Amino acid sequence: MTIDDAIEEFLVYCSSVRGYAKNTLEAYRRDLSRFKSAIKVKKVEDLKIEDIANFLDSKDEKARSAASRARSVATIRSMIKFLQNEYENIALDLSELSLPKVPLAAAKALEKEEINLLLDSFGSDEVSIRDKAICEVLYSSGIRISEAQGLDTDDIDYENHMLRVFGKGSKERVAPFGKVALEAIENYHMGARVSFVLKRKNKQATNALFLSQAGNRLSRQAIYDIVKKAAKRVGLESKISPHVFRHSFATHLIEGGADIRIVQELLGHSSIATTQRYTKTDTQKLIETFSRAHPRAKISSTKI
Repeated sequence: MTIDDAIEEFLVYCSSVRGYAKNTLEAYRRDLSRFKSAIKVKKVEDLKIEDIANFLDSKDEKARSAASRARSVATIRSMIKFLQNEYENIALDLSELSLPKVPLAAAKALEKEEINLLLDSFGSDEVSIRDKAICEVLYSSGIRISEAQGLDTDDIDYENHMLRVFGKGSKERVAPFGKVALEAIENYHMGARVSFVLKRKNKQATNALFLSQAGNRLSRQAIYDIVKKAAKRVGLESKISPHVFRHSFATHLIEGGADIRIVQELLGHSSIATTQRYTKTDTQKLIETFSRAHPRAKISSTKI
């Protein structure tokens, strides 16, 4: 089997059987394409552990971030394990490949005042009504931009304030949202969205919740651009990332006393270690408060 065929078979498996998201599949394809281009071997049967090690030790790979290199290792290992399960003639000892250690950085969240400033910056026209609904949903529920992009109208439970969300690997979960977000969604759903639907060139009905002015489902990039535009309007563009509302949602919950296991479930994290990155900001605030408030916290530099 050629390396090309192996890559395609693995990606089909990841898509059709494992249900990986489009962005994950594209990242896998990029990693494996770089790997294929860097090695001289053309057939999987001729692949040796040294070929993989030489690729990972190459100048180009070492120039990438630790997180990117770790993903390259994980992608190659996943493909090889898949092939070994499918075919008997592929013998590679993957235990010799170790994942680079990638410490999870503390998530960057906006302060509550900054969130309020951003969310209160929208106008009253149809596009602004839609954009406010998007941002309110992202902050109130903590869902990913890609999850918001995939929402349909029947994923909203107005009575119980719940969203049905399909996360990574098409895992389904429910995400509660608050009263302010409820009002923003209803305002958009019953008004601006109806107007956008009427502008569709294709007159077929659509269940997509968040639509462009032409009546088509917004892309993930379009939603992120909406977030960036709102942040720029209030001078917060330097603090914006695709997950800024998600980070803020989790950080503010933990600061408010929410149990980390509950936050883990709300975010849809499979591992508690991923959720723990949101406790670092809170820990720093605890230290600062302790240093400021405890009478014995500050140690005098004067020696007696």
